[in-house]
Amino acid sequence: MNIDVIINKIFKSYCNEILIDILPNQQVQGTSSSNTLEKIHLISTNSAYRNSAYYVSVENKKFIHFTNLEKLNNILLGKAFHLYDLNFVDDKNEIQFPLQQLKSCDDILKKVDVNKLRKQILSISFCDAEIDEIVEYNMWRLYGKGIAIEFSFENDESQWDSFHLSKIYYNENKLLNDIKNTCTKFNVFFDELIRESDYQKGNLYSSFLNQIISLLAFHKVNIFKSEMNLD
Repeated sequence: MNIDVIINKIFKSYCNEILIDILPNQQVQGTSSSNTLEKIHLISTNSAYRNSAYYVSVENKKFIHFTNLEKLNNILLGKAFHLYDLNFVDDKNEIQFPLQQLKSCDDILKKVDVNKLRKQILSISFCDAEIDEIVEYNMWRLYGKGIAIEFSFENDESQWDSFHLSKIYYNENKLLNDIKNTCTKFNVFFDELIRESDYQKGNLYSSFLNQIISLLAFHKVNIFKSEMNLD
């Protein structure tokens, strides 16, 4: 398979065949010259998440972040929210739990360095300012340390680069199945690509797979559903 066919297969087929169910707006970008594929990557701007379950419009919306007095002082002094990697969040099973739900993809998931991925993903939690009394009670009970910051975003969320805002899903089987199916198709796609060419998976394989697996950061174990409900 020559380089032009490889490029066409990756650039055009990957998103249409692999990511269409979970990230329908995602695109592959890259450059090539002298029969060599030099650089290839997925779009990092938040626009690639539009029309998916992992996209929230912030236009005309207000959000609340629950915190304590010490952290409020740091936020005011730094004029910024501080994000922490997934090793420093309340749910110690971040990504680990939803990964366990993808058991049929074991041959793929064993290629994922979960500890490394947890360090690469930074997160912060907000909730919609228009929450009902039960949800507000739970948020104060679980996370409120005396301070609730209400704020809004002034810029266009579609232009955020490497920042994504999504609802949190609690044991949402359909979405997890979509991710599972995507992982399965992903492996078939790259196996065929390698078989038909001299191209090596290398970093391309792991970086594309991580893009899929990172979506699991928006999924939590059912016990955390008490954040949103008393059931």
